[in-house]
Amino acid sequence: MDKIHKKRISEINTYDPSNELMKVKLQTIDNIKCSMAYGKTIAVPNGVSPSMICAGDTLNHWKSDTCKGDSGGPIQIHHNFNDSSLLFDIVGITSFGRSCATETIPGVYIRVSHYIDWIEEVVWLNS
Repeated sequence: MDKIHKKRISEINTYDPSNELMKVKLQTIDNIKCSMAYGKTIAVPNGVSPSMICAGDTLNHWKSDTCKGDSGGPIQIHHNFNDSSLLFDIVGITSFGRSCATETIPGVYIRVSHYIDWIEEVVWLNS
């Protein structure tokens, strides 16, 4: 499982967003396992698709998560280099979940790589 970093996480077990920028380390979860966790819900009636990433706090008993108000925020992979420089790749965009930090129910994110051609077409419109 990859570790990913999520910015602007709401305080757990509350629906009040934090006034401070927060972050949490989450682990990616296989899309098949994620589909099984959600079952046939309105959010994913046909299961979690390849255009989605699932992630949750599997190492810390599901105590941290994205919550209401976090949608649209990035999930990132953090790279450390020998020259002590940092690089963050945005791999996902917060989409939805079932409440906040619900045990065994991961958050679902849009997989940025699935849309990279469209993103580059829009960003580099005049190229």
